[in-house]
Amino acid sequence: MPVYLLSAMNPPKGVLNKVHQLFAKFFWGKVGGLKGKHWIAWDDMCYPYKEGGIGFRSLNDVSKALFAKLWWNFRVSANSLWGTFMWNKYCKKDHPVVAKGVGGSQVWKKMVVIREEIEQEIWWQVKAGNSSFWYDNWTQQGDLYYIEEAVPERSALEVRSFITNDEWDQEKLKSVLSEDMARYIMDNIKPFNTEGIDHAWWMGKTKGEFSVKSAFHMLRKKREGGEWLKEIWIKGLPLKISFFPLAGVEEKNCHR
Repeated sequence: MPVYLLSAMNPPKGVLNKVHQLFAKFFWGKVGGLKGKHWIAWDDMCYPYKEGGIGFRSLNDVSKALFAKLWWNFRVSANSLWGTFMWNKYCKKDHPVVAKGVGGSQVWKKMVVIREEIEQEIWWQVKAGNSSFWYDNWTQQGDLYYIEEAVPERSALEVRSFITNDEWDQEKLKSVLSEDMARYIMDNIKPFNTEGIDHAWWMGKTKGEFSVKSAFHMLRKKREGGEWLKEIWIKGLPLKISFFPLAGVEEKNCHR
């Protein structure tokens, strides 16, 4: 139930921390409801085995992945009833990449925060060339708005504005882009003259299809692992017992 609610609302961090406390009390609790010793912090358990955790998922990271799904749906389904409503309410004359979160709902504000982390992972394959020239990542190098210096404000130029007779207008590209970027586009991107609109692909997955799982692994907290961590998790040994050597290692490091 908490995960279901996280896909539609943005609870305060204090609420998620409280839920984490309930998880930890259940995991470390003793028979009869007695308080058990928490051998290691809950956040440290929310890492994969190879990073020193036991694979639990932090609700903070799950929330980010679910809002990444909302942002993906908003970007690729702008013509849907929900997408049209969100666009008219929060974007208006601005492109979603530069739309502000000030004054918006809690859901929109969280979507804007997540936007900064996943927008560059959405690649727009050029077909009809209807993608935004400056604000969509159609080069697979990132939005030109962020990587080029001279960018006009609120520019509504589309990629097809730089295509003439199914070929790139080289002079026009060079007039607005750096020489290296213009050359990269002309050498690596083939303009297609088709009736189909530009297609969005998720670069966080090989097949290009968005999934919450891939977004979770992209957005979750990470830390450096070690080969010695594999020796902690012995098959058949209760998880709580496996923590004893890990807790000892951390205590030793603290004394250092």
